[in-house]
Amino acid sequence: MNDRQHPVLYIVIPCYNEQQVLPVTAPMFFEKLRGLMAAGLIAPESRAVFVNDGSKDSTWSIIQDLAAKEELAEGVCLSRNRGHQNALLGGLIIGIVETAAGVFASTELAQVFSLLVFLIVLFVRPQGLLGKGARV
Repeated sequence: MNDRQHPVLYIVIPCYNEQQVLPVTAPMFFEKLRGLMAAGLIAPESRAVFVNDGSKDSTWSIIQDLAAKEELAEGVCLSRNRGHQNALLGGLIIGIVETAAGVFASTELAQVFSLLVFLIVLFVRPQGLLGKGARV
């Protein structure tokens, strides 16, 4: 859990048919996050969230591979193309939910928070959420 001495940074990357560039650009985000962590500027819980916005190519498969192999990667797959603004919103919601989960997990607000997470996921309607383990 973050001790709140350093901010948790979620870099949200909307992805639409990015199979050609994602393998090249994703490591750049990881390198930047690691550099900021090493400098003590951000918390270790910081992540890069790749949001597949209904891609027709293999973008989602690449994101799944990244999330499985890289601890700093998380993925969200939207059911269809909703535009980059909504993809950004979906990724930001995931970041807010996960950060708040760490804060509220040990309080009596945990049940209320769980309901909030369910409603947010229902609203965003992702096909799947990936991180270190499956998320719903």
